[in-house]
Amino acid sequence: FFFFKQKTAYEMLRSLVGSEMCIRDSSQGQIVTEKTSKDTQVKQCNCPSILIVDDNDMNQVAFKLQLKGFKLNILTALNGKQAIEMVEERAKTNECCQCFDLIFMDCEMPIMNGFESSRAIKEFIQENQIPSVPIIATTAHVSEEIKKECFDSGMDDILKKPSTIQQLKELLDKCCLLYTSP
Repeated sequence: FFFFKQKTAYEMLRSLVGSEMCIRDSSQGQIVTEKTSKDTQVKQCNCPSILIVDDNDMNQVAFKLQLKGFKLNILTALNGKQAIEMVEERAKTNECCQCFDLIFMDCEMPIMNGFESSRAIKEFIQENQIPSVPIIATTAHVSEEIKKECFDSGMDDILKKPSTIQQLKELLDKCCLLYTSP
């Protein structure tokens, strides 16, 4: 029998990311940056960690209400073009978090749909060597064709609308997002 030291989620993330990582402590609104030299710096951070992209105001309100208990910072965009602009702006101006921790992306929107914007966001992230961000498709239509289009466009998972708080919690856990339980 072999016995392995059980690692915490933080230790596993640290070993995957490498010498420097940035983790949000959402309960205190701080970003903790740890460097290999064991110098630990704490920066105040009020950066939104989730971006909800949906052209329907009521869907945005529903998501915000469901996520309220998790004590996460949330921003919203009304279409894919606006989401791309927000991701690019955040990468240029934010010193502690270059990207969102999670993006909920509606598939069917005017101006630019979720498929096109997900491709563009993933491309921007890769070109600028920014840590990848999970993009979760949100749609009421979950056919095999839609699933294929979601994954082909770079989306990481699908959440059927309307969703439950339990489904959101499972997604947050799956994406290793640090939050306060409601």
